[in-house]
Amino acid sequence: MEGVEAAHAVRRDMPWQTPRISYAVTDYPLEDYATGLIAAQTVRFLEQHGNKPFALWVSFPDPHEPYEAPRHYAEMFPPERIELPPWRADEFDEQSPERNRVLHRMLGMETDPEHEVRRMVWIYYAMVRFVDDGIGRILDAQDRLRLRDNTVVVFTADHGDFMGEHGMNHKGGVFYDCLVNVPLVVSWPGRVTSGTVDETMVSTIDIVPTLLALQGLNVPRDMQGEGLPVVTDAAPRDAAFSEYGAGGPSFRASDLEKIPEPYGYRTKIQSLGWREAEGRRKMVRTQDFKYVHDPAGDSDELYDLVNDPWELTNVVGNPKYDRVIGDMQRRLADWSIATEGGEPVPLPDSEYYKIPF
Repeated sequence: MEGVEAAHAVRRDMPWQTPRISYAVTDYPLEDYATGLIAAQTVRFLEQHGNKPFALWVSFPDPHEPYEAPRHYAEMFPPERIELPPWRADEFDEQSPERNRVLHRMLGMETDPEHEVRRMVWIYYAMVRFVDDGIGRILDAQDRLRLRDNTVVVFTADHGDFMGEHGMNHKGGVFYDCLVNVPLVVSWPGRVTSGTVDETMVSTIDIVPTLLALQGLNVPRDMQGEGLPVVTDAAPRDAAFSEYGAGGPSFRASDLEKIPEPYGYRTKIQSLGWREAEGRRKMVRTQDFKYVHDPAGDSDELYDLVNDPWELTNVVGNPKYDRVIGDMQRRLADWSIATEGGEPVPLPDSEYYKIPF
């Protein structure tokens, strides 16, 4: 336990290269970092309890801020070779929703030294590789214990991060692909065909119905989500949906301006409670387009993912896309009608919205 405490000392007091960028490289034993510790605990569980039926949720907190990586992994990714995503200088003009503009004012890195941006991404890559190896240890243990042929393994993530996309880092309540497009891998040797890649649209709410179906269990009729195509006999889908917010009041630029500058990560945390609950943002995404609507917002978003895969230009208002917008609005309305219901999500206590200006 002392080694674990020591290995987290830097995370409790991270160095800040700028108000928006913080990272560190450290030299503790790999097994004392959270990723190494969780992998080891999982292997120990399999060794002790793998001879009985089990359901095991293995949650690696990384890659997540604070961005810290062991030197062993950092040395695998020379920072000078990091390729940054493209930025558009006027992306956050008046055509962009106010919520996106506010987030960019807090997290935008255009004024930060480029080498610091690269080094932050460098550490993120190292953290990802550390998790990859941790998952490898778990799978190797399953093979060693002869558990793989009778174990369903699902790998996914709850969200992504800005790693330079749109000039930002960390995350916020917006729907760019870097935040909402997460990995999803299902493995069960002999039951799920190995190496198959399905390009249709699915969501993480499809995981539980899939696990029930693979075990021959009934899926409750009121459960959202469907079985995954290929993995089950469910039909392919051409759209996926997402939502964010609990109907709270908007956090506007005028509210941000009440917080002292410089803006950055601390500003994001300071305003987090308000921004997490604000609005009722909803997104529909197909292979070719993404549409975002919030009845409490000031502007919708539409991105042409074929011609603009980095989502740098919001084409709402361009007559060329009127028919696309109509189709996406219909999809979003149909989905909302089908999924709304039950008790509304209670808003947080009013104290949750308050910021100590």
